Amino acid sequence: NQPESPYKDFPSPLLMAELAEDFFLNLNLNFPLLYRPAFERGIKAGLHLREEGFGATVLLVCAIAARFSNNPAVLMEGSKNWHWAGWRWFAQVRERRKLIPMRVTTLYDVQIACVRRSTSFLLRRIVTRFPSSARRTSLQIA
Repeated sequence: NQPESPYKDFPSPLLMAELAEDFFLNLNLNFPLLYRPAFERGIKAGLHLREEGFGATVLLVCAIAARFSNNPAVLMEGSKNWHWAGWRWFAQVRERRKLIPMRVTTLYDVQIACVRRSTSFLLRRIVTRFPSSARRTSLQIA
């Protein structure tokens, strides 16, 4: 018996497939970290529900892809603020994985570290660009 993944809040299967498509079309082409056929096989097999490392990888892929999505299902529940798109998936991994574990490092551990770094970079870039774009908008209105 394998232990269950500690992650419980995954996107619906339909949304997960949409986000995986967005990830592979928008990010993985330029930064090929994940092998798409193996990633999709893992999801179909439910590996993200059983293997903590793969579950974290799936959540981070969904969090990053949410930044490219226009589907309101990626927003925080009850929110219309696109600034936080994908945050609920990123936050689960952020809470559980502070660093690469001090044990035998798996492929998932390395992928999580790289994808998490990409997620953090994207979020920082959006946060730093948002105030300047908001200022430009307010200047144009005035």
